[in-house]
Amino acid sequence: MGRGGKRHFTVEALLHMENQRLNKTSLALLVIALLCACSGKSETTASTTTTGSIARDMGHITVTGAESINGNYGVTQCMVRRPGKSVISGLSVVFDQGEKLKSAEVNLHAYTHDGTYTIKGDKNVLATAPVTIDFTSKTSLVQSDASRTTIIVKDGGASGSATFTNWQSFDTHKSMSGTLAWQCSTVKKLAI
Repeated sequence: MGRGGKRHFTVEALLHMENQRLNKTSLALLVIALLCACSGKSETTASTTTTGSIARDMGHITVTGAESINGNYGVTQCMVRRPGKSVISGLSVVFDQGEKLKSAEVNLHAYTHDGTYTIKGDKNVLATAPVTIDFTSKTSLVQSDASRTTIIVKDGGASGSATFTNWQSFDTHKSMSGTLAWQCSTVKKLAI
């Protein structure tokens, strides 16, 4: 590989390590929150307050088709950076892993304000896809040219949903559709 290929691999490796670190950190925070809740301390009320049907710092993921998921998952990160075309731009929402789910993330690189964003599919775009889901079955969700994603953002990125249709499993190319919804108590805002 040329110099550019090595740099790309290094960025991917760093992002993967950071995602693993965040997953471990979120698990530790969840355990602490559960221990506090069981002991009757009131400090955890902010993270358990519900808005609609989703608890704060929680999300709901539904996927149908080649893989199926329907459940609640913790949200480890809601972050907003400057809009752009890079992997680390715009709105990023990261979900906890769980049964059938290795990782899930919503990325809205063009995010500038609350509203509805519609993204047409492009099978050649992997790193900056608006939705990424890796299943424990070793397959991943990928776009096709027929894919459509609608992301609705509210409360400065603290809540919203991403609905995707006509996506495919990476290995079998069978169709998948679904929704990822989230509610965060805080949104990290970075100037980068």
